[in-house]
Amino acid sequence: MPVQAEAPGLEKRTPRRPFEGGDDTRAALEWGRERLDALNVASGPRPELTSHEVELLLGYMNGLSYEELGQLAGTDARRVNALYSRISTGLRMKGRLQAMFAVLARGYVRPEQVVPEELAWGEVALSADTVALLTLLACNLSQEGAAAKLGLRYAQAQYLLLIARAELCAKNSHNAILIAAVLGVIDVPGVPRCEVPKPPSAAEPTERCPTAGGGSQTDLADR
Repeated sequence: MPVQAEAPGLEKRTPRRPFEGGDDTRAALEWGRERLDALNVASGPRPELTSHEVELLLGYMNGLSYEELGQLAGTDARRVNALYSRISTGLRMKGRLQAMFAVLARGYVRPEQVVPEELAWGEVALSADTVALLTLLACNLSQEGAAAKLGLRYAQAQYLLLIARAELCAKNSHNAILIAAVLGVIDVPGVPRCEVPKPPSAAEPTERCPTAGGGSQTDLADR
């Protein structure tokens, strides 16, 4: 009996990577950790900031959009962005995310202030690929660059980031990375860890991450 040929487009494809948490993941994770260590976010100047400026920094860390931050500051998004740039320069940090690491490391904001109330301690379980992706994004790589370094397609990296945001109750990608850093999910040397456990109340169970699937969250390719 003749063997039927497979329909076009249905041939088996060689996977781009060996397995979850394989060689690409380990190499990318090591690369990312070396660069985060070199950032040395705990060292450097500690310029004096007003309580209102610290409030705006915390708002950014908690995932507020620039429009929401502008309303909080009684100004517009452009001026808020200029304020963040000035603070980043004062901290001697190039990227916005790295500046936020420095804000945590130098004591302007406490780590527990970054963790969402609905996120119960110890519930976060992310795959090796997802941890590596967050680590690379923390190094200021683009999503495209991080995906390439992991040997993933861009769409796969986007999916992993969505999973991370849902697990971490994050409103956007920077929010997810900052939460991951203070929980120790990713290792950013100098950033203090949140040591305050927040278990869910047995008497009053609450829905975890109510906005993880939609609501007012910003787009995936944010910030």
